[in-house]
Amino acid sequence: MIYFLLRHLRNTIKKSIHFVRGNIQNTISDAILNQETILIVCESNVPRIERMLFYLRKIRKEQFVVICSKAKFQESFFKRCQDVTVVLVDGEWQIPGILKQFKKIKLIHAFESRSIYAYYALKSKGKNIPFIFDFQDLYTNYTGDKKLPKWMRENLYFEAYCLRNSDAFVSYSLELIPARKTLGIGKKPTIYFPFYLDDAEIKKPSLKTNDERIDIVYAGGIAALNRNVSFNLSLTEKNLRNSNVFLHIYPSPSSGKDVIEEYKLYARQFPNLIMHNPVPNNAMGAELNQYHYGIVPFFKTVEYKSTNKYKYSSALKIWNYLEAGLPIIIAADVEYQAWLIKHYGVGVVVNENEFKDISKTLNAQNLDFIHQNIVELQKQKTLSSNISKIDSLYSQRMKVKN
Repeated sequence: MIYFLLRHLRNTIKKSIHFVRGNIQNTISDAILNQETILIVCESNVPRIERMLFYLRKIRKEQFVVICSKAKFQESFFKRCQDVTVVLVDGEWQIPGILKQFKKIKLIHAFESRSIYAYYALKSKGKNIPFIFDFQDLYTNYTGDKKLPKWMRENLYFEAYCLRNSDAFVSYSLELIPARKTLGIGKKPTIYFPFYLDDAEIKKPSLKTNDERIDIVYAGGIAALNRNVSFNLSLTEKNLRNSNVFLHIYPSPSSGKDVIEEYKLYARQFPNLIMHNPVPNNAMGAELNQYHYGIVPFFKTVEYKSTNKYKYSSALKIWNYLEAGLPIIIAADVEYQAWLIKHYGVGVVVNENEFKDISKTLNAQNLDFIHQNIVELQKQKTLSSNISKIDSLYSQRMKVKN
């Protein structure tokens, strides 16, 4: 009986796997299974993955294979890596069976947002396969008196397991600092690797503000209007009413369609808010370049009191804006991110009270100076000149394990 159950499970796994490699296929070919492989494991293919793979595959001899949820895979986040094999699965429970089929896994690089896919890969991998955990937003650091959603509470166990048992970390933010203390994590090889600037997407700064109209832009995830959280942009819009500052929103392609439609209806009532349709990542730079400023509007709110989140977090929006040549408006509440903007002189740091009269603050800026700093930073922080950090970590971990 057990034999037939196992055979049924194996057949179910094979039928549920889909591949994107130019054409959709139904089985993994021996040519793929027998190559030296670096596995990329993720529940959703965040833009960071494609950006890294585009440069890594040029300098690594191994093939890259991506394992991702069929329901959450975003094709718009994977336009430039069509020759990379993508395994789309129905659920995390299929990951152990998939790993067993590959004959030469050299390394696993797992990404959150949620950690359940990473957890299943880590639990089922061979003991000599190095495992790297790559993260931005650690749920372990959500503290304070607020109530976490159920899906976040459930993720805490998987995330903590990955943090405690991975061989190395790739950190997009500084959130490992408080997480180490909370979970008692010892020192492990760790590299700081933010979003950086995609060489092909870099645009020179162009527009200057004037007293008549200032157009600022936000690109990223949006939350439902009835949620009083940091990225509910109605909190930002209310400060712009009856001013000469207009907020343009480009929701992430992964944002819920119902939330996008809700914002479009809301924007019809308030002329200072303009909603746009989602834009593919490789077209974002040219789209954003037409505005005066990019904004990171994460102000503290009553229901969002995680001190560590505000102090140590980071956002991909900063790098999207710098790619597009945009000066950045950022809240002083997000301390590390605000420090970056101030340190490099690439934007304006404001508190919530100053934001209520933002047009006055913006018109007082020396944009020539800010634009010069952006151009200089664009030369330093490219993906092509920093991807060697990931390459070196891969080689180092493979050498230790093998």
